[in-house]
Amino acid sequence: IYRSERIDMQVQKGILITIIILASVIVYSNTLFSDFVWDDTALIANNPYIKSWKFLPKFFIQDIWNIGPQTMSSGYYRPLLAASFMLDYFIWHTRPFGYHLTNLIFHSLVGILIFLLVESLFKDKFISFSSALLFSVHPIHTEAVSFISGRVDVISLALFLVSLILVFKYISHKKIIFYLCSLFSFLISLLIKEMAVTLPLIII
Repeated sequence: IYRSERIDMQVQKGILITIIILASVIVYSNTLFSDFVWDDTALIANNPYIKSWKFLPKFFIQDIWNIGPQTMSSGYYRPLLAASFMLDYFIWHTRPFGYHLTNLIFHSLVGILIFLLVESLFKDKFISFSSALLFSVHPIHTEAVSFISGRVDVISLALFLVSLILVFKYISHKKIIFYLCSLFSFLISLLIKEMAVTLPLIII
């Protein structure tokens, strides 16, 4: 009976997560057919540095705005954001559809992670589902999802949440692997966007 209940709970969780993914896709699917806009032109469409792997080390020693056709000092050290553009370029070249698809995938992932995080905190599927669903469809995320360069927020948050979830797992299970994976995820998030530096304060 206990095993049957666990299976039913997993099925219910799977259904709720599927709804969250579908809601994210339905609300933001129109972004898939958008073009490059604003910073996308300089950072992606007209950026020769994302078109060859030989430039990858440059991403780790330069301001992100110094690895494009125009140079300026922004103070933004985001090497893995530039690397994500490079990876998309080698799959999609300059077809914006693929870049928008990456943003939508990460936005859906964030919705799932919020569901898992809130569930671990409150042990209540209604609270976790409604929180994740509201986040997934809220129009405040329009810029982060529809603006390709706005993925800096989406990807960084995804890794931020993974790190936070793994911290809770480490606290619960006392397994060092959770701590190490959390630390790794935090460092990757930090290389996407500087705001990840707030994670230790949130944990405290």
